[in-house]
Amino acid sequence: MRALRAVSCLVEPQIGDRVLASTSIDGPCHVLHILARSESGTARVSVPDAEGMALCQSRIALHATESLHMGSAGDASLSAAGGTLSLNGRNLFVTVTDTIVEQANHYVGKIGQYLLDVRALLRLHGNDALITAAHDIKVDAERISMG
Repeated sequence: MRALRAVSCLVEPQIGDRVLASTSIDGPCHVLHILARSESGTARVSVPDAEGMALCQSRIALHATESLHMGSAGDASLSAAGGTLSLNGRNLFVTVTDTIVEQANHYVGKIGQYLLDVRALLRLHGNDALITAAHDIKVDAERISMG
């Protein structure tokens, strides 16, 4: 039997699910609820015949005990316009194929070791610049121009 999914049935039915369905004499059959699932796996949440989905609440939390993946085939945006945006983790990997642009009034970083490898030009510019070291500063190049 073929059935449509009711708009309020957000979990996508799978073959083998036990469902609550409703039918009328002149209309199609609708799956209203998924009562039980025979196999464990990934549950997909979607709204039938909707172009998008919005979760609107004063607080929303997503918790995953193993991993959390968010992806988009197009653009993606994450913002906290009026507050703080925190990224916390043991490691952070950022991969960009073209350009990274950072803009801030103040940039503060505390790093154990900072290794930077630039293929072409490295330019550091400011009204004033200060380079200090507790022990040693080394400058090595084929040619060094100062002043």
